[in-house]
Amino acid sequence: MKFLFQEKLYINSSGQSVVLEFMDEIMVYSRWYDKDNFTRLIVNMLEDIDSNFRTELAEDLIQIILQNQINENIDDMISTINYPYIPVRRRWYDEDETVHSAVEMSRFASKYADKIDKLNIIKEFFSSVEQYKRSKKNYLEEAS
Repeated sequence: MKFLFQEKLYINSSGQSVVLEFMDEIMVYSRWYDKDNFTRLIVNMLEDIDSNFRTELAEDLIQIILQNQINENIDDMISTINYPYIPVRRRWYDEDETVHSAVEMSRFASKYADKIDKLNIIKEFFSSVEQYKRSKKNYLEEAS
C-alpha cells in the first residue's frame, strides 16, 4: 500500500527564504528513518551527497548536532552512539563509521531536541551542503 506525502520546509538564512518541497511516495513498510521527518530529511541529504565527500559533511553534521543539542542530553547521546561499531554494511550509511555515527546522532537529536534546535540543525546542515555544492561546482569549472 502506498500513499503520497508532501511537506514544505521554510529556511530563513541570511535574510533569504528557501523553500524545500518534498513529494514522496512512501510505502507503509518504510525505512526506519522515513517515520520521522527530521531524520528522514537529514539522512536523505547525506545520501544525495557524493560518497567522496560524505564523511566530511557527516563530520560537519556531528559538530552541528553537538552545538545545538540540549546539554543535559549529551551524555545520553554519547552513550547511545558509543557502542562497538560492527561493520555489517547492510545499509549505505554503515559503510563509513563517521556517516553511521552522524545518522545515529540525528536519530537521537530527533528524539530529544526541540523544534527550534531541529530547525537550527537543518538550517546549518543545509548551509554546509550548499557550500559543498558551490565548492564542487567551482572546482569542476576550474578543472575544465
